[in-house]
Amino acid sequence: MPRHRGFNLDRFTFGIPFEILQQYFAQLQPGRTDDGRLSFDDPLAMKDWLNAPENGEASGIVLEEWHRINDICVHGGRHLLRAYERSPIPCDQERAIEELAMRLFLEDRPSFDYAWGYYVLHAANARVSQYRLPAGEMEFSTQDATDFEEFLSGMFKQQKMGPNCRVSVNRDESGVLVLVSRGTYMRTFMRWKGTEVSFETFRPAIEDVMIYEPEGSRLSIRAGFKRDRDLYVRGIARFLAGDQDLADAALKERLFDLTPFANGQFNYRGDGAIRRVVLREVELSLSVLGKGALVIKSDDVVRTLREDLPELSLTRGEIRRVRLFFEVREEIQGRSYPITFEIEPPAYSDFSVKAHAAHVDKYLRAQKVKLL
Repeated sequence: MPRHRGFNLDRFTFGIPFEILQQYFAQLQPGRTDDGRLSFDDPLAMKDWLNAPENGEASGIVLEEWHRINDICVHGGRHLLRAYERSPIPCDQERAIEELAMRLFLEDRPSFDYAWGYYVLHAANARVSQYRLPAGEMEFSTQDATDFEEFLSGMFKQQKMGPNCRVSVNRDESGVLVLVSRGTYMRTFMRWKGTEVSFETFRPAIEDVMIYEPEGSRLSIRAGFKRDRDLYVRGIARFLAGDQDLADAALKERLFDLTPFANGQFNYRGDGAIRRVVLREVELSLSVLGKGALVIKSDDVVRTLREDLPELSLTRGEIRRVRLFFEVREEIQGRSYPITFEIEPPAYSDFSVKAHAAHVDKYLRAQKVKLL
């Protein structure tokens, strides 16, 4: 789940008519009035409720959702507009973006999940695993998506991560976007309550996102652990693609190969839109270290090895991971853009969610670093 950025409560609520905020609170479950719903007569009463210590748990839920809505406003406006294009709700762009985002959240949650899924996929520091999954247009039914959700819920429950799991599946011109909201392992925190120390145990929620692109038969998954990524590949192949055998082939196939860095055949000089490439970090497995690894970081690792560490070379062991800097120049705009990303075979990288990724993708294929 991406880290929330740039949230200011007053600025956020200023852009949303109070009657829409009242509509938001009317649909909440935490907190109670006589009719079982929260209700406020004015913005001041609403803020008093949010700040009251006794409402800490309920207001925490509210603020977490508002942070997400705000993230879409600040950093995912293009995703929000794309979601409105597929929603029956009219998009009045004369209104504040906060109001547009809140209306979509309240009145068309699947479309909001669509926008949020793309935001999570393209959030800063996202690392993505890619797989070749030749599933054509991936035709599936609503029941198939429900079965996929039930499958994931059962698997996470077996892993002691709780049974709660929500899967949102959307299709657009790019392919199929899947957003999974689920729990993880229980965590216990110690905190002060007045003058007493208390322990609170809760189950954090996390979100994983994946997109299948028929053009190129590419499945990209943003999830933190290999076990979860493997689970998603198998679940998508079985329930959405209708062929679980596709998963075995996808999980065995290598998408990246770092051999060109080791044998000196990688071209750092660039070509076309790629002005230059710099190796900024390398993780090297050396036999003398047993199962350990040597990590070398520098403004230019190749130059550092040549001038400062001539006794060490990239041929001395297996390269596990590299971090690269690409300078991409768009001739139409006449500007250069820096892109820094990691590659960790067989399938892990984060360049696919960066701007100008198509130029990088083409270059890595030409250098035989990307195989598919």
